[in-house]
Amino acid sequence: MPTEKILMKLVKSVEGLAKEIDVINSTMATKDDLAGMASKEDLNRMATKDDITGMASKEDLNRMATKDDIAGMASKEDLNRMATKDDITGMASKEDLTRMATKDDIAGMATKEDIQRLETKMNEHDYKIDRNFQQIATNAEKLHEFSANSVRLEKIMETLSIRSIEQEGKIRNLTVPADYTPSK
Repeated sequence: MPTEKILMKLVKSVEGLAKEIDVINSTMATKDDLAGMASKEDLNRMATKDDITGMASKEDLNRMATKDDIAGMASKEDLNRMATKDDITGMASKEDLTRMATKDDIAGMATKEDIQRLETKMNEHDYKIDRNFQQIATNAEKLHEFSANSVRLEKIMETLSIRSIEQEGKIRNLTVPADYTPSK
């Protein structure tokens, strides 16, 4: 489960608990509230109006929480297990959460696996590019050698052509002796 989702659930849970605590604190009777009230035993032992003068009235008793009213409320143990303000001060606020990306915002983004696959492909391409550069360098060296050889061969051909022309010229200038007969 993504961290953002966990944090959002945790914040909602803490906010809900804080609201429950506020409700409990606002509706729960305190020791001070109950200090001047009469207990059930006290009421059972009292018989007359004169005996209950100064005691809790029906209105007072109706305003008090009944067992049914407090049955679903948090106990002292529950409250001790709940997070305190100090516990939640470092957590994300509602404002922080509204600035965070939603599932829809990150739906089209790459996953760790996608990135790993891309890195692997990039490494493969880097290897191929390096190999191609090495081949290009080797080919460039061979081309340079061929070019040098070509220049050398052109000079040789030029020299041979010049010599051939010179030889042809010399042959033309030769006179054939009158007594010359070609051999068969």
